[in-house]
Amino acid sequence: MKMLLVLGLAVLALSYEVNGGVNRRALSNTQMMQQLSTATSKFSFDLYNKFTPTNKNLIISPFSVFTALAMTSLGSKGQTTDEIYKALNIESLGDDVHHAFQYYTSLLQGLTNVTLNNANGMFVRPGTQLLSDFSNKMKTYYDAKAQEFDFSNPKGPEAPINDWVSKQTAGMIKDFLAPGSIDGSTVMWLINAIYFQGTWKSVFDERLTRKQKFHIDSTTSVDVDMMSVHEQMFNYKRLGNLKTTVMELPYVGDRYSMFILLPDAIEGLAALESGLDAQALDSAIQNLHHRDFFNLAMPKIKIENKLKLKNSLNDLGIQKIFDPSSADLSGMTGNSGLFVGEAIQQAVIEVNERGTKAAAVTGFGVVATAIIMSQPMTINHPYMFVLRDNVAGVNLFQGRYTDPRA
Repeated sequence: MKMLLVLGLAVLALSYEVNGGVNRRALSNTQMMQQLSTATSKFSFDLYNKFTPTNKNLIISPFSVFTALAMTSLGSKGQTTDEIYKALNIESLGDDVHHAFQYYTSLLQGLTNVTLNNANGMFVRPGTQLLSDFSNKMKTYYDAKAQEFDFSNPKGPEAPINDWVSKQTAGMIKDFLAPGSIDGSTVMWLINAIYFQGTWKSVFDERLTRKQKFHIDSTTSVDVDMMSVHEQMFNYKRLGNLKTTVMELPYVGDRYSMFILLPDAIEGLAALESGLDAQALDSAIQNLHHRDFFNLAMPKIKIENKLKLKNSLNDLGIQKIFDPSSADLSGMTGNSGLFVGEAIQQAVIEVNERGTKAAAVTGFGVVATAIIMSQPMTINHPYMFVLRDNVAGVNLFQGRYTDPRA
């Protein structure tokens, strides 16, 4: 049985079982979102740190993986659920995590300045009988309705799912499922797809883009297309203990921003990553009180990763869902013996003069004219970045850029 994450997480085999009803606690929407924000921020760093040793350039959507795991927990029981909740840092939130996701989705309605599509899909083998409690909750909390695999499709049963993913990510992610990803043992794919497109509040002037050096380390540099914007005001903060500058690049509307974390030293990213945690980053972002004019230069980038998540999730304590002998996912179909065989995420981000496009999919397969004194800020060596929903306090994407050649 297989389970897959698109632009996020893919899982092979799952067990299904109902959680016996959502335990609704007396938490307000604000309280639930605060807890969800804290949980996703910590999980974001936990997952990010698992991939930095092996990826020079990295883009992941921990939020997409988080969503896919939360959906999976709707059909898990006992210790299988406990492991997921602990790894996601939602033990205190519990089943209210699903209400929190439902509320967060409502906050995305009516966005006018950016495009943010957060979609969930559930694809099942023909004849699979889902428990009504599971399917109803998937529809209520995640707006996901079961669709059957199409084995009659001449391009294979993966093709309709790939078409769905491509549509949800505006064509940024195609052919997510390779031929053969769905076979006779595959029961279900639970998929989360997230797509973001935003325009910079201070747009870079394409006429100023030119080749400049990007220093990979103290001895190696390469030419990159460096974008520039002059005499624009940005929020920033110095992290003196980490010898790093944090700068906010807002998108039109100010709800979403990209935060750049640039170490002082060319080879300072490793020290920043080892010394920074979710709490420190959240504190820095919430206290960006310094505001000044800058002449900003940063590289145009495009990063794409397809990551196998199983080992990393195992390291974070999510183990039972991958173990055929102990996984309890019976809340999905009422049957035992289902497990997650694989977890994969594919993510893409593109940053240019006008703004940013980013996408991720996670799936579980079962189976001025005045003279202004402006500071220079040149992002010309390895750095970290976070794309964040400032209203909800949720990190949608997180990554690093160290080598334009990679």
